[in-house]
Amino acid sequence: RMAGVAAEKSVQLTFNHQRRFGKSFSMARNLLKAGEIGDLLRLEAACGDIYDYGTHYIDMFGFYNQDLPAKWVMGQIDYRTENLVFGATVENQAIALWEYENGVFGMIATGMGDRAIGVHNRLIGTKGIIEVGVGNVHLRIRQDQGEWKNIDTAGEHLHGPGYIDRAIADVVTSLEARIESELSARRALNA
Repeated sequence: RMAGVAAEKSVQLTFNHQRRFGKSFSMARNLLKAGEIGDLLRLEAACGDIYDYGTHYIDMFGFYNQDLPAKWVMGQIDYRTENLVFGATVENQAIALWEYENGVFGMIATGMGDRAIGVHNRLIGTKGIIEVGVGNVHLRIRQDQGEWKNIDTAGEHLHGPGYIDRAIADVVTSLEARIESELSARRALNA
């Protein structure tokens, strides 16, 4: 409803999915766009919970995959014991699987189930794999069954520095130019 009212009143509404401005994530997308792993087949993510953390990674899947909508989604949440993050109720663990309009699959596991994936983001293509956030490595690639190659992210890790500053600059620039922000309500609602 907020997005509808904002659009009706020509007001820019944005959501802070700031990881779109992180070097590990943008460099992963650039490697994908350059064809370094062939055609994208599947996206995987693991994190603590969907509410605080997972929403960013589901948004990153859109970032990697042209912000396309899903054709279908199925998921399950386990909530056996009280679990609060910033005072909000979150799942103990969850799993979700979906397919985008272009046939690419997405999968996320949270909580205790995140070990099933074991990496923050994984992009699987026809000719290789890109991983963001595995152990102390921020970005790495493996092509054609070869060895893993770590990619230098110029001192940035999965939480910055610099993400928020670049996100704010994008919001201001898009507002002034009257173009869609990388952090637009449309993209956030798609996630």
